[in-house]
Parts: sequence; structure tokens; C-alpha cells
Amino acid sequence: MNATPELANMSDVLGRVSRAAETQWRGQRLAADELRLLPKGPWLAGWRFRVPIGADVKDVDMVIDAAFPWSAPRLYMRRPPTLGTLPHLEADGFICAFPSRTPIDPGNPVGIAHAYLKRLLELVADWSNPAFVEREISEEYLSYLGRESALRPIRSLLAPSDYAGPIGYIWRGQTAVVLSDNAQHLTEWLNRRHGRQTRPWVFEQAVVLRPDALPNPQELPSNAKQLLDMAAPGEERAALIEPLMGGPGALLVTVALPTRPHATMIAYEIPRALKETERGRKHVTAGFRANKMPREVLIRRRAGASLKISPFEVERLDAAWVHGRDQLREVRALQGKTVTVLGCGSLGSGVTTLLAKAGVGGLNLIDPEVLASENTTRHDLGMSDVGRWKADALAERLRNEFPDLPNVREYHVRWQTIAETKPEVLRGSDIILVAIGSWMDEGAFEAWRLAQDRSPTAIYGWLEPHAVAAHGVSVSEGGPCFGCGLSTFGESLLRVAEWPGSTMTRTHPACGGAFQPYGASQLARGHGLIADLCLEQLMGDPTHVHRIWSGPARLLGAVGGNWSEEWKKFVGQSCQAGGEFERTWTRSDHCRICGCKS
Repeated sequence: MNATPELANMSDVLGRVSRAAETQWRGQRLAADELRLLPKGPWLAGWRFRVPIGADVKDVDMVIDAAFPWSAPRLYMRRPPTLGTLPHLEADGFICAFPSRTPIDPGNPVGIAHAYLKRLLELVADWSNPAFVEREISEEYLSYLGRESALRPIRSLLAPSDYAGPIGYIWRGQTAVVLSDNAQHLTEWLNRRHGRQTRPWVFEQAVVLRPDALPNPQELPSNAKQLLDMAAPGEERAALIEPLMGGPGALLVTVALPTRPHATMIAYEIPRALKETERGRKHVTAGFRANKMPREVLIRRRAGASLKISPFEVERLDAAWVHGRDQLREVRALQGKTVTVLGCGSLGSGVTTLLAKAGVGGLNLIDPEVLASENTTRHDLGMSDVGRWKADALAERLRNEFPDLPNVREYHVRWQTIAETKPEVLRGSDIILVAIGSWMDEGAFEAWRLAQDRSPTAIYGWLEPHAVAAHGVSVSEGGPCFGCGLSTFGESLLRVAEWPGSTMTRTHPACGGAFQPYGASQLARGHGLIADLCLEQLMGDPTHVHRIWSGPARLLGAVGGNWSEEWKKFVGQSCQAGGEFERTWTRSDHCRICGCKS
């Protein structure tokens, strides 16, 4: 049913909702003056309901704006209890009835309003259940802190659970404060993010508190003395007191909270103490001679109950959060994997970027070419990198954008040079991704791979002309080699397309200037196909597989191609729509590379 005619008349919509709210649900229509006083307006209409909550009765307003019924109603509790007492009740009094972006049916405005009132009554019943309240508060803990925004965001390089001790280190940058558990880790991260500096990075000591149990949001410290009392006796308390005694500087204190479904962090700043030289103002040593102030007095003045503090949220920059929001178990394993990429062109650069986004911690980029202007529309690099070595520019970009990846290295030479001078780079890789696009190079590399005592796993990726199809082949120790599925001229024995009477390449007005014409959107399918194959091989047992993405018939026809006979035989009728296909890569006794081997 098309609901558009019903939605055209807003007065009709309001009339229907009003009748239901006032006659069926016993709500009271809000006057215009009352609506203007409500936060987050302007509101078009609203109704008040008396709702029993525990031993009290609260007024809850249901309000709608001018976009209703294409926007959802909001529920507002007047004179709400203390923040953090009731889950899903926000600081401004609005009730979070449903998750954000929950779909609604704009053709049924009365049903929308009824669903929100029904959800309100369900929450009221749940609020009387202590187990529900505890669980929901833990899962939405940061919503109930009344936290403030730090002048510079505070960011942690480790997950809250990864801090082993109470000592941390921070770097105060112009735009952010960055926290880690040791200076070496912090230095390496900053070098990747901002480039190596001529001067050493300057760090300050910070404190990390780790309470065993999750405190109620209302029990969190609101002054410096409460924060000091929160520190566990012994190592934590000593770590907090020592910097307060050692100097007048500000001290960042973070708290790792065991919230669900994943741990979170908050931070407090104990401000710097006033010095004696600041005349006319009360300073921390007032009334005592130099070095004569009792320890207890100094602690009270630096971290006393009169010093009000508020929590700041700490943003996580650790790999588990950045690459998977703590939901992808493979991220930690991928951090320890290494992929060497031969060829950082339009195909190799895109696959490499996807591997970096997935969290692969080691990436060796090998390519002897510089970026040209005509490369930029199909490459992950852009115009600002034209004239630079592709490997160098891409590695620098990945280190800058993903500084949690510990080992991204570049080599602007041919792979043969690395095989001769630094063979450990190739041999030590979990996977070698070959995206060179040249049979002479790829065939030579496959022969080198098979000659090693232990043949490293390799994945070969390539595109068919006009990017109408993408191929990925994985080969590993003891299986068929890459050449087993190719002709003597390095062409796949299973091709998706054929090009009758057409030239599959274009040329520049220069000797050897051949290239394949295709755009970025077609290329993206190949990136995903080959990156997925790499990740599967990294996380599982090596397999010998040929994976293919085929474009649909309309794409093939638009560039003058036809389905090849071998492709039609392989997929049958299903080839018209395109899609992803897979087969086993098998050994050939006639292979020019490995056919003579058992």
C-alpha cells in the first residue's frame, strides 16, 4: 500500500495520534508554552502521561517534531532521578526507547506512537529488576557519567585490559593527548603517525587505575581526594602519590573500567599546583618554608576534597578496537602476520590497503616504479604523490593512517634485487602477494619460490582486460605451482572473456607504453576478491584454490567482449549475472615450471 496520500495532510496525522493519545491512552495534550520549554525542540505536539516508577509517579511527555511520522517520537521525563540510576535515561531527561536508526512505518503514525508508549511501560517494569539495571548500566556506562569534553582528546594505544601496571606515559600534542604503557611503544607509534623527529619526543608520566569491580556511575570520583582513595593500596596508590609529591605539574590519571561488552577508560586531570612565585594567589606551599612542608599536608593540597574534577572519555586506538571494535577475534592474530606485496600498482595498492585496514601487522611493499599522473584515478595514492616511488609513498601513507601496524616497510627495487640481497624478506613472509601483471616476472618468481627449501605461500592476482573479471590463485608448499593452470605464454587456461577482433590493450605514444583501460569501480571488485583470499589463507590452513570474480553480461557487452567457451562450460547458465566462483587449482604434468617434479 502506498502511504504517501495519508502523509500529505499533517493535521490529519496529528488528529489521529491525538485521539488515540487522549482517549485511548489517557494522555494530556501539551500547550504551546509547555512545548517551548522542552529541550531539543522545536516540538510540533506532545502529550503528558503519568507513569508510576517505583514508589514515585513521574510525568513523561511524548513529543513529535514537524518531520513526524518520518521521524520518531521522543519520550521526556520531567524531574528525572540522578543520572545513572535508571538505564536508558539520558542526562537531559530523554529516554532512549529504541536504538538509534530503528526503522518505523510512516504509514501508521498511531502505531508508531503506541510502540513508543509500550516500550516505555516495558522499561518501567525492567527498572524494578536490579539485574537488568546493573547489566544495562554496564553496557551503556559512558552515557551515565556526565563527562566533559577534554580540550584535547585523550587517546590510548592499548586496550584497557592490556595495561599491566599503574604507570603510563603520555605525549601532549597540539590536537590530542596520547597514552601508552611504555615510552618505547609510544615513540614507535608517534614515529609512524607523524614521522621521525629531529628531537626526542617529550613524555610525561601518567597513572592507570584498575578497579576490580565496576563502580556505580554516581560513585565515581568528583574530587581529587576521592580519586586518590580509589587507588588500590600499595602499588597504585604509590604511583599516584609519587608524581604529586615530585613536582607541581599536572597529572593525568586514567581508570580502566570493566564494562560490558568490552572494557572502557576514563581519565581525570589533576591540575598543576600554583607556585610560590605566583604572588597574590594561594600556592601549594603557602605557610611553609622550602622543603619543610609535611607530606600529608602537601598531598591534601594537591589532591584534596576541595579540588573538583570531572571524568573525560578516553578514545581507544589499539588494533583490536580500530580494526574490529573488539568483535573480530582474528585481529590479534593478524597483527603478527606478514604479507610481502610484489607490485604496488592499481591492483596491489588497493589490496594492500584492505589488508592494512584488516589489521595485518607486517607489510613489505616492493615496486620499482614511480607514480604517474594517469595512475592516480585507479591507485590508492593521489596527485600529491605523483613522481614518488609507489612503494615508498604507499608505505608512508599506511604508517600514517594505521600507526598501530608495527612493521610496514618499503623497497623501491625489483623483487629480484630483494631475492639476491635480502632473501629473508621473502622467505619470512606468511604470504607473498604477486600483483605485478607481467608473466615474465611472475613466472620467474614462481621458479624462485619452488627452488626454496620451504616454498612460501603465494597468492597471484590479476585482472582480465577492461577489468571484466578478477582472478586470485593461492599456491603453497607441496601443491601445484602457479604455472600449472597457465599456458606457455602465461595466460590462464580458464578465462572469463574473449575479445574477437579487438585489441585488449592500449598504448602511449612511446615504445612499450601498453596499458589496460578500465575504471576504479571495476577495479574494486578485484581488490575485495584478492584481499579476502589473502586473509583466509593467513587465518587458515593453506589451500590451492582459484577464485574468480566475473562481471555481468551487460559489463562484458559494453566493452565488446564475449564469454569464452571454457567459461561457459565451467559455469553453465549462471554466468549471465556474474558473481564469484571458485575451483581447485590442480597440478599439471605438462607444466613448464614444476612438471618435472614429483
